[in-house]
Amino acid sequence: MTHVAGAGRPDDIETSEVRWIEPSELPGLDLHPVMRKRIADALDLAAATIA
Repeated sequence: MTHVAGAGRPDDIETSEVRWIEPSELPGLDLHPVMRKRIADALDLAAATIA
């Protein structure tokens, strides 16, 4: 996994916790279907760009 520098900052309005996770952890998260699709699309794009 490639890590991005910096620290996450929750805004305490819509976000109460911020952390980096492995893509394999995504199925266990409580995500809105639209957000799940956005994350999947971003991971697919990143994989295509690296390849």
